[in-house]
Amino acid sequence: MLVWLGQAGISTATAESIGITYAPSLDRAIIPIVQSGADRGFIARAVTQGTGAAKRAKYIRSAGAHGAVWLAGGGRTLVVVEDVLSAFRVVQAGFKAMAAMGTAIDQTALSEAVR
Repeated sequence: MLVWLGQAGISTATAESIGITYAPSLDRAIIPIVQSGADRGFIARAVTQGTGAAKRAKYIRSAGAHGAVWLAGGGRTLVVVEDVLSAFRVVQAGFKAMAAMGTAIDQTALSEAVR
């Protein structure tokens, strides 16, 4: 997983601070989803991508993570991106980031983001 973190531009310290762990049995990085201070579940991101018949989904979510967005960072400028890894990069550049993660952003999530 350390290689994957480096390729994704995420330091080990950053991964630890936001709770990213590794599930060897799934070969996935587990990224917690916390919204409004409540644990909403997790996203599991494939660390390696298979090919052909072995190709698999890049992301899977726990049941509670459906409809959730991932929000982090600080600053006055909010950047909305599609996936969590892009959001990490935005946060590392010093901005507030929201990862839509394939869902429509509802009014609750948008209100939380602009606070």
